[in-house]
Formats: sequence, structure tokens, C-alpha cells
Amino acid sequence: MSSLVDSFEDSTVLLLGNCNPNQFFTKKDIKKILPIKSSTFYSASGHHRREIHLLERALSIAHHTYPIRSHWLNSINVNCTGMVVLSPAVACNSFYLLKYHDMTVEGFNLHGTCIEELDKLLDQYEKCYRIHCSLNSWIQTARSNIQYLQKILINDQCVLSYDIAPLELLKDAYGMQAILDCVQQIQKWVDQYCWR
Repeated sequence: MSSLVDSFEDSTVLLLGNCNPNQFFTKKDIKKILPIKSSTFYSASGHHRREIHLLERALSIAHHTYPIRSHWLNSINVNCTGMVVLSPAVACNSFYLLKYHDMTVEGFNLHGTCIEELDKLLDQYEKCYRIHCSLNSWIQTARSNIQYLQKILINDQCVLSYDIAPLELLKDAYGMQAILDCVQQIQKWVDQYCWR
């Protein structure tokens, strides 16, 4: 698996929004503000788009107080147009914030296997969300099965007499604690690696 950490272990990463590379800073500009040796821009649709997407999803989940369906994650709250990879452990400063705050979605000081950890946390979130949705899906399937057997006049009492009401009472809470635990872990990851 090719990842950002494989190529840029111990890097500061800035997610950019509402701009294109021509509107953003030059290497010379950024070197005046931040103590860096190098900087490389990547488009959100180009190289490292997977890592950009992982960071966007983490921010979306961390900044919402309710569970987000995984297919909504792309359109909620975070819309990056690119990413700048800087030297390791670059600290944020007020000069950068004054000049480029509107263009910067978030920054992260990445090191070690933190992207792989995030990938694992996001996968756990999606699986727990599917667990939460699975009961409601099963309830809908059971209703559909009952309606179908009634329509074709087949009398299977195991299906027709199944009491869905107890499941209805559980559907909002089913798997919700697992989702909230996953959200908390993702928030902790974001807080730990967020640019300071």
C-alpha cells in the first residue's frame, strides 16, 4: 500500500480549500513565514488523493455531533482542493494564519504510521455505522417479506406472525454506542495530529 507516510514520513501537511495552486503561496513566500526546507503541492484529484480523502473524512466526522453516513462524508464540511507537504514538525504561527487562514482547511503534523492508524479508525467507523443501519434494514426486509407473502396468499406463520415491534424500539440505539466510541477515537486522532 503506497501511502503518504511511506513517501513523506514525518511531514507537516496542510489541506487547502477554496483555491487553486496559482492562487496559493509560492515556495519563496512560505519560506519567509514558516521555517521549512521544502514544500510540495498536490491536487486533491491527483497524487495522494487517497490520503487527502482520509484526512477530509476524519475532519468531517470529528466536527459533527451526529453520525455521518459514509457516503455523505465527501460533501460535508470539508472540501479540499489540494494539499501542501512541508518539512517535518512545522509549527503554525500567527503570520501564516493572518495571510493564509482563508485558504487553509486544516494542518497536520504527521509521523510514523499515523495515516495507517487513521485508515483503521475510519474503517471501524464505517463498519460500526453499517451495524447501526443493519437492524433498520432487517426491519424493512421483514416488513417486505410479510407484505409479499400476504399478497401471494402463502401462510408461513413464522414470517407472518413475527413481531417487529421490539426491534423498532431498538433501532435508534442499536450500535449507536459503537459509533460514538469510533467518533471519539477519530476526534482524539485529529486532536493529536492537528497542526498547532
